[in-house]
Amino acid sequence: LALQVIKRLEESNNLDHVEMAKAYDLLSSVEIQRNNFDIAIEFAKKSLGIKLNYKGHDRALELAITLNKIGRIYNQTAKNELAEEHLLQARDHLEQTYGEGHAFTGDVYCNLGTLYISKSQPSKAMQYYSKFYNNNLAAYGYYHPNICQAYYAFAWYYEFKEDFETALKYYHRALELARELKGKYGIERAKIYINMAGLYYQL
Repeated sequence: LALQVIKRLEESNNLDHVEMAKAYDLLSSVEIQRNNFDIAIEFAKKSLGIKLNYKGHDRALELAITLNKIGRIYNQTAKNELAEEHLLQARDHLEQTYGEGHAFTGDVYCNLGTLYISKSQPSKAMQYYSKFYNNNLAAYGYYHPNICQAYYAFAWYYEFKEDFETALKYYHRALELARELKGKYGIERAKIYINMAGLYYQL
């Protein structure tokens, strides 16, 4: 479908149309799932190039979506400085336009938290994980998968700090919420069990 959109826009000479950028974003997501990160970056940067010239009212959000994706890919491939550069740009676009309350800002905060764990900067990581939690609590309420993900992130932070008992408390909170969410979060429940098992082994 994305390739069809690109072909149609190319044929009509609408190379800078925002739908072209969204099609490249979709192709980038597909390549991420295939672990083809170099190709994913290529598509995401094509999207970003188009969005930089976009004048729509949602320009900041569209830029942030692609910058966040690029930052996440760089983080997955251990290119931390490039990840930080793009994630901070995504954060700035969102905060300057919407403040800290936009729902998508929470996703950027979570990715920044994960980045700073990778960079062995746990204080910064917790700062952004806390923002991720508060942002999603305000946007969605407590019974939402993102709150479960926030507890998971807190657990990861305490595990990094080797405070295994506190980490387990947050894994338990994540697991309890995941159970209440039932089918909406089944895969993550398995991940939580695996991490909890590893911590019990270390205690």
